[in-house]
Amino acid sequence: MKVAIIGCGSIAVSQHIPAYMNHPKVEIKYFCDARKEAAEKAVKQFGYGIAVTDYREVLADPEVEAVSVCTSNKTHSDISIAALKAGKHVLCEKPAARTYEEALAMQKAQHETGKILNIGVVNRFNTNVNKLKELIDQG
Repeated sequence: MKVAIIGCGSIAVSQHIPAYMNHPKVEIKYFCDARKEAAEKAVKQFGYGIAVTDYREVLADPEVEAVSVCTSNKTHSDISIAALKAGKHVLCEKPAARTYEEALAMQKAQHETGKILNIGVVNRFNTNVNKLKELIDQG
């Protein structure tokens, strides 16, 4: 499966990219960032891929099946919706959106396209966080 990283900041470099690289059936085709130097740094650091600055270029590539949206929070919904409409599965970093309306628009695009939209809310699986929630619920 060919994927793309959209946003090459710290969460992409520390979490998304290594996770994809550890999967034998995944290839990162693009490293995309509005800051050209960030995309190029990722290509150099990880030793492969294509550096681009416009996420629309990534979405136009039919080989790319999925994207990780690791951009600033204000762009999560727009990029995720565009990716879903382009036929890509989406893993979007948290928060999904800035407003409830943006989140609903993301959900609507997911339902319309049938593609996977997952929000990286990893703490829901964290044992310590779940224990805290249990203690809170107990008063």
